[in-house]
Amino acid sequence: MPIRIRPQIASYAVAPRWGTVMTSDNTDEIVASLKDEIEALCRYLLGEPNRHLSSAHNWRYGNKGALSIEVGPGAKCGLWKSHEDDAGGGPIQLIRHVNSCSVAEAFAFAKSFLGMEGTRPAPRPRPEPKPAPAPDASRTAHAKAVWAGTVPLSGTIGATYLVEFRGVPSESIAALEPLVRFHPTYRASPDARVSHAALIALATDSDDNASAIQAVRLQGD
Repeated sequence: MPIRIRPQIASYAVAPRWGTVMTSDNTDEIVASLKDEIEALCRYLLGEPNRHLSSAHNWRYGNKGALSIEVGPGAKCGLWKSHEDDAGGGPIQLIRHVNSCSVAEAFAFAKSFLGMEGTRPAPRPRPEPKPAPAPDASRTAHAKAVWAGTVPLSGTIGATYLVEFRGVPSESIAALEPLVRFHPTYRASPDARVSHAALIALATDSDDNASAIQAVRLQGD
């Protein structure tokens, strides 16, 4: 879905009061000023960018980074592209895209945002971020139990699999053992009736405690 926030423009922007007829010099000055404030404009309109997908000069919004905005210096500053609805342009078009407003309303908003109308509009309220879900206690307990039943890789069919089928140098097997080990009778769940030989890779939390595992089942032959 496209990233859109649709408050009523009247709730934060003043009505157009140019006093004089808008000229290309007026609009160029406003656009240039918006580019100078592009990071603040993006934060005001859209909040914080997706830090995992953004860089210092290119900010991304949305879970997949579909909205891309250039915030670095240079000729591209202020240019943006929405890959979800094939829209794009400069700062004024960004205001129109987010606020679903006319050109005149976008310039009125820009003047207010830049302080040309007295004061900048108050920041819009944003929902508190949802806390990360707590890990499933039963799955964590199972992961710890499985890991406790593992043995070092060396001399097992797990080591043979890694060397012969995955191309891992035999001298590197020992270096894997802090997080990859062998389980001779791995069960996918505590009540599973069938067991398999398996490679077990461990995932840990920020305190280096076991939190999850990944298993690769192996054939004995």
